[in-house]
Amino acid sequence: MSLAQEIPPSPKAAKSVDDDATFADDAAASALSAGIASKNWKQRAECIGKLFTDLATASEGVKLLKDSDENQDSGPLLSQYVLGGMRISLLQTQLSNLLVDPVTAVFVNAADLLCLICSQVPLYIAPLFLEPLLPALFGRLLDTSQKVRQKSAETTLEVCSLHSSALSEMVAQCVSSSSVWTSDRSTDRSTGPRLQLLGQMVKRMHDRDSARVWSDETWSTLADYALKASENKSADVRKEASNLLDHMANVGGHAGEMADQAAAQIKAMADERAKQKMRPGTGVRPLTGRVGTGSRPGSGALGGSGRLSTGGFNSSGRLSTANRSGSLRPGTGRPGTSLSRSGTMTLEEESDNSLHSDAEMEAGDEGVKFFDVKCLGKGMPKMFPQTQFPTQCQIAESLS
Repeated sequence: MSLAQEIPPSPKAAKSVDDDATFADDAAASALSAGIASKNWKQRAECIGKLFTDLATASEGVKLLKDSDENQDSGPLLSQYVLGGMRISLLQTQLSNLLVDPVTAVFVNAADLLCLICSQVPLYIAPLFLEPLLPALFGRLLDTSQKVRQKSAETTLEVCSLHSSALSEMVAQCVSSSSVWTSDRSTDRSTGPRLQLLGQMVKRMHDRDSARVWSDETWSTLADYALKASENKSADVRKEASNLLDHMANVGGHAGEMADQAAAQIKAMADERAKQKMRPGTGVRPLTGRVGTGSRPGSGALGGSGRLSTGGFNSSGRLSTANRSGSLRPGTGRPGTSLSRSGTMTLEEESDNSLHSDAEMEAGDEGVKFFDVKCLGKGMPKMFPQTQFPTQCQIAESLS
């Protein structure tokens, strides 16, 4: 697009109109400021509506002030131009406050006024007027009202179509840039709406055959933003990132190349995450190192030293019965002792039994035969009566 078709021949040419149109109407500006500053939202909405009607019916368009060429220190550039008697800088200041108004009706009227002014200002000052207002406009994408969110997106798309879509690239760069958002939290919350808006912009520009004029830097910025958003924990955000890359691929050219590269990187990251989830050994429960109880021989439980617990085995590898010999004797009151028929045994009887240990004791009522382990000799029989539970010493002597 040629700028010569959109830009007036020169600011001096705009100055050659009627002299009364080149002066700012300070009284109207004061009345406008008072109406917009009203605490009554209806008055604010009516004031914006009246201003919209006046500017829409103004046939002169944007004019350069009469004394701006003579006075080199007349202030900022926007303050040197007037639209319907209002300085462009004043309209920009009022819109920056109206676009953040919490009342839906006020915001809707302000969005319509923004589109009207952007359509009437010349292209060489349109970016200066529009860019400072974009953060306030994009911020309403996070509003709780669905009507406000929808109006914000529609206004952005309409502004992009003005001046033969000459402002669309600047708007796309601002949407994908985090510098236009106030905080990290709002940036994270706005990722989904921003991706959705970018996808709609790319699609509309492609349908109008205007997206090919975007620079390679802009396409690279959009591809990087979609690639970063593909790692978001929200499935909706990842879906919007994929849709944006699809719209870029449909544009073709450098946009399609950047979209293909980003899609390949997303696929590679997904494959890497899948391999990490399928790594071997993840389903086997590791050893806990708990101290073995020894209750089940060969169970694989480890002792405190890290060796396999042998449970009830002695040093020779055979099952130890030392703990069972005393506690399992029938008719006993305590481990390791035996009672006679009457249930008691005197000290003399115990001593007498030790002197005659080589003789077999008479069987009691329960048929149990006892041997004194203190005086066992080599003549001890290798086999013990079935009714007697041998002690550890008896087993050791029999094995020798």
